[in-house]
Amino acid sequence: MKYSGEKNLFSLILKIVIVTVLVFLQLLVFIVIFNATKNFSLVVSSLFVLVELIAILYVVYRDLNPAYKIIWIILILSVPVFGIVLYFLAGSSKFPKRFKRLVNSVYKTTDKYLVRNDEVYSGLNLLSDDAYKQANYLWNTSSYPLYKNDSAEYLPLGEIYYEKMCEDIKKAEKYIFIEYFIISRGKAWDRLVKLLKEKAKEGVKIYISTDGIGSVFKLPRGFKSLDQEKNIYINIFNPVTPIISFRLNNRNHRKITIIDGKVAYTGGINIGDEYINLINKFGHWKDFGIRITGESVRSFVIMFVRTWNFGVKKMKITDDLFTSNLKRRNDGYIVPYSDGPINNNNPAENTYMNMINSAKKYIYVTTPYLILDNELQQAFINAARSGIDVRIIVPGIPDKKTVHACGKSFYGKLLNAGVKIYEYTPGFIHGKMCICDDVYGVIGSVNFDFRSLYLHYECAVWLYKAKAIFDMKEDYLKMISVSKKVSLKELKQRSIFRKMGSAILKIFAPLL
Repeated sequence: MKYSGEKNLFSLILKIVIVTVLVFLQLLVFIVIFNATKNFSLVVSSLFVLVELIAILYVVYRDLNPAYKIIWIILILSVPVFGIVLYFLAGSSKFPKRFKRLVNSVYKTTDKYLVRNDEVYSGLNLLSDDAYKQANYLWNTSSYPLYKNDSAEYLPLGEIYYEKMCEDIKKAEKYIFIEYFIISRGKAWDRLVKLLKEKAKEGVKIYISTDGIGSVFKLPRGFKSLDQEKNIYINIFNPVTPIISFRLNNRNHRKITIIDGKVAYTGGINIGDEYINLINKFGHWKDFGIRITGESVRSFVIMFVRTWNFGVKKMKITDDLFTSNLKRRNDGYIVPYSDGPINNNNPAENTYMNMINSAKKYIYVTTPYLILDNELQQAFINAARSGIDVRIIVPGIPDKKTVHACGKSFYGKLLNAGVKIYEYTPGFIHGKMCICDDVYGVIGSVNFDFRSLYLHYECAVWLYKAKAIFDMKEDYLKMISVSKKVSLKELKQRSIFRKMGSAILKIFAPLL
């Protein structure tokens, strides 16, 4: 079976076509201007500059991260036609009014199911002012509340995640929600769909959602026809259409499974053989996730329903989707939360930032793609210069060489400041994790790159004083033990062509 990680043929072809067309248009404009300037140089040049100025002012006006704006301004100034059109296709977070009305309607019908328990917040405030502020921040920016004493189990491998998930699916009595960026053909899907069909025959409602580009050309045979079976419902998020959409780049990158409102899973794992090491192209695929039980599963239910209802099909939300009187495990505090291009507060990035800025001993990070904006980069640098043990693990064998090369352009400043960077020698690390001082942890679908932080719909779990944090740290140290530490000397010894290539790719960071 041919493996392509999170890349897919359609996405590659689409990017090539768009870039080719834009380059052709750019050359055509230059030719027209060159010929026109023989007689109308001042008029044509002035008009061209005016268009550039309007486009730049529009970018500046948008509520975006300054570093993100700068990259787009450079593109627009360098190649105006290419840059302007590409910005509106891939960089703009502006949505049509009709979509905004839909979002407001969906949120209005679901907000009442997310309830803030002030007693839980007060209890956290007595323990830690910093933790209270972070939980409060997530409530105010994403509307997802804090929960206490729910169980959070860290799952250190995709294989473990998958096995646990299948066991819980076997126990389903009412419904199963499945939402993954990628669902691809293979043994993992064959086993899963067999289980789902069996549960559907028992009367369990099955809802399956996948991304329109993430899974295109990968979908298992007969996937869409599952919709014709009793108790199984299929949704393709933001599907590919012949008409170029301004939401083309806004993909649903989440990974979520929910069973009966009792159990929820999230992490880096998609549904595919590579994620559980049934096939290997980039060495050992290191992925991980988390299993949540308790009242906090309610937040995942809302995430799923909201995203489902953005599409053509609608799901009515009722009290039956939630489970009450759940057993408590006395396992710290937890906030499941989501982020996406419709939320200008950027809770995913700022949660990472808050953890880095509040660290007193260490901050440990794993990410498959290290494409940082100025704020995140500076936060890492400031922490390291303050004496904090800052470590970042990235893949030793990347699935996207251009993205990995771009990531290396950030190494120099980080290493100079004392940040330790490791490359996972056994293969490709796809899990997304951030842990701090043995008390804070974040795990979910959010990469440290522009796409996750600005363009995609994402989800994660914030933890405080939960046992899972210690399990995450133990596994992190195991990853470090088999990883190669990157040195400044090694970085400087790269050829001039590799250095130049990384620098050029950095300009196109938002597109990678």
